[in-house]
Amino acid sequence: MGKLKILQGLKNHRLKKKLSIVKNAELSGVGRNFIRDVENGKPTVEFGKVKQYAESIGLKIVLVPQGNTEFDELRDVIENLMERNPSLAQRVISGLSDEDKERLNSRFVMTKKQIKSVALKF
Repeated sequence: MGKLKILQGLKNHRLKKKLSIVKNAELSGVGRNFIRDVENGKPTVEFGKVKQYAESIGLKIVLVPQGNTEFDELRDVIENLMERNPSLAQRVISGLSDEDKERLNSRFVMTKKQIKSVALKF
């Protein structure tokens, strides 16, 4: 995901939650100007504050090594879902093709037995 997509994603998520910049600044503990700078793509912003802003609107910034495939990113998303919302993760897994479930089995942090038990529920 490129820089602009990340920044646009933060703004879109804030707007989806119907938060003004002023209200989000109060909730996140970062300044209004900082939020404007981030959303307008300022190239030199403090990462810790970006993280704080993202978390205040319910997002988590995850770093992924370069060269990872979209499937690796999907695996990371499912792994995070398993921690926060196991039933949603199970629904996501159930929607995968058998081939993708097998790929997930071979690369996922969960054991194959856990994946199969999730797959059998649906």
